[in-house]
Amino acid sequence: SAMKEVDFIFHFAGINRPENEIEFFQGNSDLTQNLCALIKDSGRKIPIVFSSSVQAGSHGSYGNSKRLAEQHLLSLRKQLGNQLHIFRLPNVFGKWCKPNYNSVVATFCHNAINCIPLEVHDPDKVISLVYIDDVIKQFLLLIEGDVREKDSDGFEVIEHQYSIRIGDLREKIEAFQA
Repeated sequence: SAMKEVDFIFHFAGINRPENEIEFFQGNSDLTQNLCALIKDSGRKIPIVFSSSVQAGSHGSYGNSKRLAEQHLLSLRKQLGNQLHIFRLPNVFGKWCKPNYNSVVATFCHNAINCIPLEVHDPDKVISLVYIDDVIKQFLLLIEGDVREKDSDGFEVIEHQYSIRIGDLREKIEAFQA
């Protein structure tokens, strides 16, 4: 019944730290497939913003489940012609991020505050970071009709992104601790 009245869908639901691998698919691709069926049944061209992950480009279970979710949404767009905005988000940092769950910055800060060593497996690995307020700002602009240019693969891009070697990030957080 909600599909009769909703004007815009922000699909942020998903699983990223399950107890078993099947939950990746239940909470990411299956949930999205069910959402698409509800939208299709409504007959409405409801715009959708989907928070996917850069991991959708990898071959792990999490990445595969997010990529399948994207495919369900792309299929829906092909059938209905609705607006679709897929964000393959990199590492997000800022308020509401949880240590040891969804943010390397939050994990490093938590560990530094609690005198837990900041473990890094590959200090030369470069990661991309986006600030949560920049992410939310771009989501809200979509409601207002401000559609930005997509990347070469057709995905939305957060305007302000930061690249840093993971070893340099560790050093910055450790400097704050000191």
